This record gives sequence, structure tokens and C-alpha cells, in this order.
Amino acid sequence: MAEIILSKNALDDLKRLHDFLVAMDAEAAKRAGRTIAAHITRLKKYPELVPAIQEKYRILSIPFGKYGYSVAYTYYTDVDTVLILGIKHQKEEFFPFELANLPDSEN
Repeated sequence: MAEIILSKNALDDLKRLHDFLVAMDAEAAKRAGRTIAAHITRLKKYPELVPAIQEKYRILSIPFGKYGYSVAYTYYTDVDTVLILGIKHQKEEFFPFELANLPDSEN
């Protein structure tokens, strides 16, 4: 099974998303956190669950409520590791980083 690593961006995103939702509905924030965690955990067993874009980056869609969340990640096959790059609400237009500016998996 693949190892899962959350980048600092991803951890910051989780906090940002939680802080936003908990201000409106604490129970929904707990459910969202559990849902996101469950889908990320699923990547341990199925790291290539979604097709790659730009041959190395993947976007996992997570249904939740009306819109859901998106998780950007890359899978390093040589070390069987999933690196979570960022997490966003699907109403947000873009990730707070550009996939094109991230390092190659060979580095």
C-alpha cells in the first residue's frame, strides 16, 4: 500500500476549509473532515484511482454537499508514495498553486 504524505499546502488548505465551514456549521465541518480523510486514505490502496494530467498530477473529486472538494496529488511509483499537493472546495476556481510550477517526480 502506498504511503500518504500531506504537503504544507495541503495541511494549510485543510485548516482553511475547516475554519470556514466550522464558523457556519460545526457538525458539517466534522463530516467534511471525515469525508476528505476517508477519500485520501483510499489512495493508499488505489493511488492511480484517477487519470494523471500532465503525466504526473491527479485531481481526486470528493462528493460532499452540493459541491464537494478536490484533492490535487501526485503518485511516485518508484517509492509507492502519494503526495497530497492541495485541497480545495469545488466552488473555488483554482488551487492556490500552479501544477506546472511543481517539481518533477524524478527530483
